[in-house]
Amino acid sequence: MTRRYDFEQVDVFTQQRFRGNPLAVFTDATRLSKTHMQDIAREMNLSETTFVVPSERADCAARVYIFTPGMELPFAGHPTIGTAWVLARNGDLPKDANVVQLHENVGPITLRLEGPTDDPSALFLTAPPPKFGSIVENRAAMAAALNVDTDELLPDAPMQVVGVPVPFLYVMLRSPSGVDRVAVNGPALTKIISEPDLAGVFVFARQEPPNHVYSRMLGAEHVGIVEDPATGSASGSLGAYLVQHGLVSGNGSIDVLSEQGTKMGRQSFVSIRIESAAGQVKRIEVGGSVVPVLRGSLEIDT
Repeated sequence: MTRRYDFEQVDVFTQQRFRGNPLAVFTDATRLSKTHMQDIAREMNLSETTFVVPSERADCAARVYIFTPGMELPFAGHPTIGTAWVLARNGDLPKDANVVQLHENVGPITLRLEGPTDDPSALFLTAPPPKFGSIVENRAAMAAALNVDTDELLPDAPMQVVGVPVPFLYVMLRSPSGVDRVAVNGPALTKIISEPDLAGVFVFARQEPPNHVYSRMLGAEHVGIVEDPATGSASGSLGAYLVQHGLVSGNGSIDVLSEQGTKMGRQSFVSIRIESAAGQVKRIEVGGSVVPVLRGSLEIDT
């Protein structure tokens, strides 16, 4: 039987259409199999596509599945925020709620809405607890894998894998211009980092004003993404990394703004709030704005 599935496309982490990170949200995917979802995500060819079905949990507004063109993800930031915004605008969240939960593969994800429930101005998710992984010690090899000079890597910042829970490798450079020069050599990178589930390399540098960074997420070809305009889950890990290594100023509640996607023409701004005590991360919020772009439908035999 041929069925029609409606979707909405939005841009996340921006207040301007055709910037930020695009996302397709299929608002009623009840009859779609995981195989169909993967095929559709590959056809949409965006960094992620989400599929919404009713949640079996009474404490969650919906069940959400997240797919890249190459694989299913347990959790991702911009798809969670974009999906929640679409559900809010469609009246599918509890009336007058400013905190809701969506059920994803990692479990319930809490979101805080700013503004009215049916038209939020921004949304913030609470990221899962960070997991700190291996540290790469060979700076010369890493510089070669990124096609930059070794002295462009900030010497006091460890090159470390961090995930919430999706793991990314974090490499801090001296300047935004150095970040723009990065070009990942996949085979060379594979020789020096053995994390099997690594989702990409997150390169970044400080910029003014304080606690602002300039970022790129690269090298995720195995999940079907070459460069991502704005990466919510990686931004959560970024906040944890910065606080853990004392690379941002402030105590208690620390706000960081990450500018990402500028190099590829899709400037995005990701807000990160890290609650910490005694130098340890206790809670991370990641959020931003969403704008509508288009609506459509897809026909598929199910």
